[in-house]
Amino acid sequence: MNETKPKKMVSRNVAIALGIICIILVACIATIWVYYLVQDINKNQTITNLNNQVFNDESEITNLQDQNKQLQVWLNANETVLNRTQTWLAGNESLLSLTETWLNGNVTYITFPNLGLTDLTVVDNRTNPQMPYLYINGVVNNFGIDNSTASQSSQLPYFGYIQVRAYHDDGSLALNTGNQIGNIVGQSSMNVTMNLNYNGTPTTSWTMNVSIVYILG
Repeated sequence: MNETKPKKMVSRNVAIALGIICIILVACIATIWVYYLVQDINKNQTITNLNNQVFNDESEITNLQDQNKQLQVWLNANETVLNRTQTWLAGNESLLSLTETWLNGNVTYITFPNLGLTDLTVVDNRTNPQMPYLYINGVVNNFGIDNSTASQSSQLPYFGYIQVRAYHDDGSLALNTGNQIGNIVGQSSMNVTMNLNYNGTPTTSWTMNVSIVYILG
């Protein structure tokens, strides 16, 4: 009877030790499983993030490719316009040269004469109500080049012309007439006086301009 007790005690100690070892093993296995589970979740999240980044990058690449195509279409269209412009310029180079030659040869016509009015006086004279007239006095100046530098052989003959329009107080036209003032040498002037008859109520406004009329012969 005394010999069986130690064996039972040994068996119990072994069983306890084995139980503790099993618990430790289960805890280790659980810890390892949780660790790898967390790692797997992190890995999946990283993969998802990378996939999203790839998608965004592909979308940006697609947008850039579309913009590049639009730019290329614009460049092709404007290249055609540029080529046509260059072709036109090349084909009209002789015309441009002829125009420049004409301008150089006819600079006299451009710079002479150049007429303008100064010191202008306009009076509505109704001393005789039955025969009213517009009194005009002023100076017509030729601001063009001096006669001594103008090529007389290439000059077209011309005369100055003053156009006058006057209006009644109701806006109706009182007179519309003009007067030839002859040729004025460059850098000189001419005093002009005109009495222009009209009918009706007094004039309240007027317009006047001086022009050049060339004589083509």
